Amino acid sequence: MSEFLKVPIDLYKGKISKVLSFVMLLLKYILSLSLLIIRFCGATELEEFLEARDEDGIIEITDANYEKFSSGLDGYYNVLFITMRSLDDAGDPKCGICVQFENTFREVARLAQNQHPDLKALYMISDVHNTRQLIRDLMLQNVPHTVVYAPKQAGKSFSWKDSQFYQYQMLDSEIENPLHFGDFLGKTLDIALEIKEDFNVQEFLTYFVVCTALFVFFKRIVLPRIPNKGLFFSMILAFGILLPSITGYKFTQINGIPFIAKDGEGRIMYFSGGMGWQFGIEIASVSFMYVAMGVCVLLLIYWDKFVKDNDNARVLGSLFICSLLFFFFSYFINCFNIKHPGYPFGY
Repeated sequence: MSEFLKVPIDLYKGKISKVLSFVMLLLKYILSLSLLIIRFCGATELEEFLEARDEDGIIEITDANYEKFSSGLDGYYNVLFITMRSLDDAGDPKCGICVQFENTFREVARLAQNQHPDLKALYMISDVHNTRQLIRDLMLQNVPHTVVYAPKQAGKSFSWKDSQFYQYQMLDSEIENPLHFGDFLGKTLDIALEIKEDFNVQEFLTYFVVCTALFVFFKRIVLPRIPNKGLFFSMILAFGILLPSITGYKFTQINGIPFIAKDGEGRIMYFSGGMGWQFGIEIASVSFMYVAMGVCVLLLIYWDKFVKDNDNARVLGSLFICSLLFFFFSYFINCFNIKHPGYPFGY
């Protein structure tokens, strides 16, 4: 009896095995086809985004494409500049800084794409007159704004209306400065941007004339009056080595404090409050004050030798040097009051 049943059972096992193999193969083909369709659709969507870019690689957002582009693209940052290009009755832009910053935005976006072609980021500009839905979604009350959305994650909902973003703080003084916006974009996208500044002829001439005048004054007037030049330059070298130590350079170096710190509005903070902390730029500021006061004291000591036969020059020069010393010391005390508000003395 058992041998009689054995043959049909083995036969059914073989058929079941063939059916399972066929089902597994079918599922494999279905899965591969699904992945191919998804990849094709994703590639098509990416192509649509890329084809919408202009010569600077920027996508213009309008009411017609707002719904599509505001939904994002998997894995891509969204860098969005919201502006207003309309003109008033005189033909001037209603939003002057919008026009100015658009040039900066385009320049930095172009540099970012050229220097980091593999970075997944989409750069977009939206004129509020052409995207009414954007105004409602973000509840805008003024322009301009520049925001950066983190990359959309596959399978997760994303929209400009509901997703979190990083906002660039626009300062009137930095609207046309690509370095300022480039610094923000580089930190946000975690990239390094190399931005070259335009050569400023006026600034160069100013520094050149001032430095040349100081050099000529030192060489022709100061240097000939120094009897022991070796000792003098040795003192300058020793003083230069000593200053970083007495002004707190090692403190900032050990604690990893940046040389320049800025407040929320982008302004440089030259002094920190409190005696237990200091910014790196305080080293330069305090060193300058020490050097200035030291030079004034030395001038007072040696001024008599410089103008031996001219009583008027001796008196007037001494008064002028004393005034400078008083000014520098007064400035030093005012700076110290920032560090120690309870300091009782002042001028």
